[in-house]
Amino acid sequence: GSALATTALLSVDVVLARHYLPPHQVGYYAAASLAGRAILFAMGFLPGVVIPKASALHARGEHAGGVLARALALTGAASLAALLVVAVVPTLIVRIVAGSQYLPAAHYVLPYALAMVFLAGTSALTSYRTSLHRFQYVVPLLGVVLAEIVAMVLWHPSVGAFLTILIAANAAAFVVTWLGANSDRRHGLFVK
Repeated sequence: GSALATTALLSVDVVLARHYLPPHQVGYYAAASLAGRAILFAMGFLPGVVIPKASALHARGEHAGGVLARALALTGAASLAALLVVAVVPTLIVRIVAGSQYLPAAHYVLPYALAMVFLAGTSALTSYRTSLHRFQYVVPLLGVVLAEIVAMVLWHPSVGAFLTILIAANAAAFVVTWLGANSDRRHGLFVK
């Protein structure tokens, strides 16, 4: 369920955009998606670091919350750097990843990148919680995915509307998994 939710958060918007946006806007949305996802893929190593370390600590009965704190700090620092680059040179980024014909997509790159920053944080949180065998967040996370799909199907007048929904859904996904992590803290999973 966790993998399904994070995969859907990563891809359902592009699938729906192809069905609901006018053809020229689909191209711009896809170009922004390529550029924005580069941020997420650059931080894709974090789950591979979080899961084994947190699992090992948890299995030994030791405090595993520090692994999550460091992963989120690294995600935050890398995200801020990436967002700064995207804000300063969005046209160059679009030119590199999609080509000159998609330069009108440059103003969509920063919002898409922001959505991917939230998704990177969600990925770190879900990896951590999975490594501790805590899955209470999965149903609410799947609810966020369903809400995103419904919102995009019902409200799709423009690329801007899709991006607004994408940012809101990915922010909600982060909050849902974060609140679940805080729930774990209250139940003694962060400290022994």
